[in-house]
Amino acid sequence: MITPRRTIVAVTAASLAAAFVVNAVWFATTSGSGRLEPIVGVLGILAGITGLVAERWAAGREARDAALQAINAELRANAELLAAPAFSNEKNQPLRRTVYPRLHLSAVDAAFAAGSVSSARDVALARELHAWRNQVVRFNAQLALAEILAFTIESESVLRDLREGLHGKRGPLTRLGAAIETLQAQLGADRWVPH
Repeated sequence: MITPRRTIVAVTAASLAAAFVVNAVWFATTSGSGRLEPIVGVLGILAGITGLVAERWAAGREARDAALQAINAELRANAELLAAPAFSNEKNQPLRRTVYPRLHLSAVDAAFAAGSVSSARDVALARELHAWRNQVVRFNAQLALAEILAFTIESESVLRDLREGLHGKRGPLTRLGAAIETLQAQLGADRWVPH
């Protein structure tokens, strides 16, 4: 399939090959000080290509680093949300209907959309981020259902069951807190991996 990117690569490669052939012929057929001009031309072309490749690599690295910083900030914000009073598990706190804050996913979604974590070295991180994203989407949907249930059925036992379901040892708050810590540790360790 012909794409603009493949077309650009083909035209660039053909131009470079033609320039190399012209410079080689020029070098072979000239003498004196003019003989160095093809070498200067080839060096200029190589410098241009190297600059383009290096710039693309640096831009990709900067985009990845910015995405990971945004994800880390979003994870910290989500950890703060999980510690918010709405998710408090104090036994003496009266049972009441609550509208819960939702966890954020915009940085993770943006990183996936931009392809910032799509390199071969990011396979494990991307897998973890997909799992995190699925957990958060499921949790936010469960909160919506819990709110509907709490506001439509006026029962203290329903409110108690919802609170216990949120805060149980295998409940979503425990799992999400552990997932945040795992991702933050992985993102912290990633800083020292050579790019």
